[in-house]
Amino acid sequence: DRGDSMMVVQWLEMFHAKYPQASILPVFKETDELVQHWMNDSIQGVFLHKKFSQEELNWLEDKKNATINEVPMGTTSVVFITNPNSKINSIDFYSGQTNWNEVTHWIIRSKNMKGFRLLKKDSLLSNIAKKALFNKRIKETSSDVNTINSVLKEPNSLGIISLNTIADKRDSLSVALKRKVKVVPVIENNQAQYPFQSQIAAKQYPYTLPLISYESQGYSGLIKGLVIYTNSQAGQALLQKSGLIPANYQGRKIQVKVD
Repeated sequence: DRGDSMMVVQWLEMFHAKYPQASILPVFKETDELVQHWMNDSIQGVFLHKKFSQEELNWLEDKKNATINEVPMGTTSVVFITNPNSKINSIDFYSGQTNWNEVTHWIIRSKNMKGFRLLKKDSLLSNIAKKALFNKRIKETSSDVNTINSVLKEPNSLGIISLNTIADKRDSLSVALKRKVKVVPVIENNQAQYPFQSQIAAKQYPYTLPLISYESQGYSGLIKGLVIYTNSQAGQALLQKSGLIPANYQGRKIQVKVD
């Protein structure tokens, strides 16, 4: 997924350093595009913000004539951002307190972006999304960085980006991007919830997404090796450093003896 590009590049750098003979070229696209490339055998595996249903898996296995291996990697989320000078200070989808007329534009990577589809699952959110589409208040960009730059140009626009773009506190670009914008909290249970690791881990932030690996090599090849690495302690530690919630990382265990 395009929103995970910073983390995936670091994964590959570490993987290639560990295995110099390996050579994996990443392709960053939206979910539907990635699945289509995978079905056409243009790519050998995918990291998606989507969990296939059993019915979908059956169809995919029949299409590819192969067993598909599904490995949970962790949890991410969509992030709502706006201009630092914006009037938009929070998002309340359910009480109606948010004045949606103040939002001049929704700025997203694609009209099919999973973050916007996520909004449309709920009836009220669907009405908001449909109204924005009808009024042509949706602007598409090619990347999260371009979404941030577009938000900076329009004071009361609302952007949707992926968590990894601004969550890595040790990445200078991620830190710089986060400083440019205002992260807008979502009101949930009368509390302002932010897409922070602690609130995502506590299941307080409502718009979370899974990060799942799918591949169908059927043998211990290069892609399966990468999946195993990304699910190892080192790979999961990097996922945590990148601001996401790892599926399996346990950290270091310390035993304290008290005399």
